[in-house]
Amino acid sequence: AGHSLGGQIAALVAARDRERVAGVITIASGTPHRPCYPWRLRAGIRLLDAMVRASGAVTGHFPGHRIGFGGREARGVMNDWLHTARHGTYRLRGSPHDYEALLGAFDRPALALCFAADSWAPAATSRLLLAKMPRAPSTFWHWGTAEGGGPAHDHFSWARQPGPVAEALAGWLRAVTRP
Repeated sequence: AGHSLGGQIAALVAARDRERVAGVITIASGTPHRPCYPWRLRAGIRLLDAMVRASGAVTGHFPGHRIGFGGREARGVMNDWLHTARHGTYRLRGSPHDYEALLGAFDRPALALCFAADSWAPAATSRLLLAKMPRAPSTFWHWGTAEGGGPAHDHFSWARQPGPVAEALAGWLRAVTRP
């Protein structure tokens, strides 16, 4: 399981090592392909692309902590993320694995949980990541006010009061892992 970029990594690791996992959960995560976003965020991703290239060439890393997107990230991590944003496919530079094929072969339960007020990982990105795993018994939750028992969560707010989300995830886990 993982949140945001961690959710993508969890899905890739689960696909690569599917014999060792019971399933995968992604929270506020998805394939960050530009067409999945509203036009303003698409433009922001294009700007981010230029910033990553410039900062990577000058400093060797991306100073996301200074501009409010991510943290201090390695240039390679950001370049891999931007490849996915541009093309909608996972290609990790230096990795011998074909992650698109591995995701396609993943056959364990997969849950994608996205939040109604999350502009960083909108529902379309979560659905695209699940679509890359067509053999997986998949569940998609679009968590809004009714499910959360309060205000709709955004990308981070759910983690400040994770009880309802954790309870729902535990229920899903119990249901899919029963013999």
